[in-house]
Amino acid sequence: AEAILRAPERVEVRDSLPKRIVHGDPKIGNVLFGDDGTITGIIDFDTVGPLPLHLELGDLWRSWCNPNGEDAEQARFELSIFETSLRAYADAITFVPLPEERAAMVRGLERITLEQSARFAADVLKESYFGWDDARFASAGEHNLARTRNQWALHQQVMAARAQRASLIEQAFAPARARSA
Repeated sequence: AEAILRAPERVEVRDSLPKRIVHGDPKIGNVLFGDDGTITGIIDFDTVGPLPLHLELGDLWRSWCNPNGEDAEQARFELSIFETSLRAYADAITFVPLPEERAAMVRGLERITLEQSARFAADVLKESYFGWDDARFASAGEHNLARTRNQWALHQQVMAARAQRASLIEQAFAPARARSA
């Protein structure tokens, strides 16, 4: 808990960035895939609305880039999934994110993993969460403690990959900047 409380100093992100119309809950469970692995649809549109890109993409990468899931004992940040999804996104959008938006994308994933760590830590104390696995855990608090540890470990891995992620973001949007010039 102490580490989580100190961490926000390292992940500050300005929320004054432009708001784009986004899904609002882009976790992997809201994406439908075909047998060949291609995306065939997106579901759960109750949160569509204006939001800065770094929050949308941060939540997407938090879910997508941890193939072990948030309930697993070990988190695993997969930079290859980050890169693939980033390149697909950069190729698909019809605008060029501002330099400030690209910088915020680096910190957005850090912020979301930290927020999830704090949220699950609070849920440990409250013994609350809308769903917990009573076959694996004796209480909601125990399940939330596992989620806290998972998201905190993911946050640390994401922080360790900051320079790599920043470079990939700049590379992914370079072609779009060249097209718009």
